[in-house]
Amino acid sequence: MTRSGKFRRMLREAVELFLVPGMAAFLPWGLTFRLFRWLSKYPFLYDADCRLALAHASKCIPVADPQAWLFERRLTTLVDHADCYLSLSRSDAWIRKHLQVDGEWAGPGQAALLLTFHWSAGMWGLRHARSVGLSPHMLLAKGPHVPSPAGLYARLRTYAVARATGNAAFPVPVRNAAEPERTPFDFPRMERLYQDKHQLLAVIDVPPDQVGESVAVRVIGHRAHAPIRLLRDARQRQIPIVVYRTGLDLRTGRRRLVIRNIPPMPNEQELADAVFRELNEALAESTAAWHFWAIAPRFFARGSL
Repeated sequence: MTRSGKFRRMLREAVELFLVPGMAAFLPWGLTFRLFRWLSKYPFLYDADCRLALAHASKCIPVADPQAWLFERRLTTLVDHADCYLSLSRSDAWIRKHLQVDGEWAGPGQAALLLTFHWSAGMWGLRHARSVGLSPHMLLAKGPHVPSPAGLYARLRTYAVARATGNAAFPVPVRNAAEPERTPFDFPRMERLYQDKHQLLAVIDVPPDQVGESVAVRVIGHRAHAPIRLLRDARQRQIPIVVYRTGLDLRTGRRRLVIRNIPPMPNEQELADAVFRELNEALAESTAAWHFWAIAPRFFARGSL
């Protein structure tokens, strides 16, 4: 990449990750959201990622109105980034005003595995869990620090997650075909968290090349892969499993937190199927809100698209 190309990339990252979403820290949310809706009508924000996401999504699902789909995608992405700044600058009173809650968490004071998806804007689900007395530790893949606006934002986001949950992130090794896993997963630490009646929190819809073992599930009618180790461990230990998602009302900017307790299952396959039914319900609400469309070929089984 040329020097001018690198400068333009860094400028775009600064605008998309700091300047525009950062306005949420200083303006009333109602005004901010109206401004975000207006900006999302134009393709200059997150354009490359949004168009790649639409190209992959169109192979899986019918997209009747591509422009409306792209608008929803841009708006959801912008709000997701803005939530980093909102979470750092707002008290729990923001939850009572802007968050509708459907369901209940496993009670505070007991171990649990909390699962969510790369869908919509989930930061306020973390804040709500802590506000009712939970102590979640979120699994986060720790990549190399890149000296760029995107690298700085990744570090800020990790800090925001730690502030939201009240606990430092639980680092997990990143696996891929080109670079085998270097550091084993810290299962003894996970055991200590459960013994201390804390909660482990994971985003479960990850590509199979990032995990060691997976099982097949169906997502929007296509064969995909689900990580199995955390589910198996929770089932064997009889740890409650809770799945949640935080959706966005595209008209008002209000959020809807949906919490579902998964009942005991006879085996890991049925457990994975039950968990991923919740992702299918989320995608029934909004396909554009799934952040992993850009890497969908890695998530879905080869030949299923």
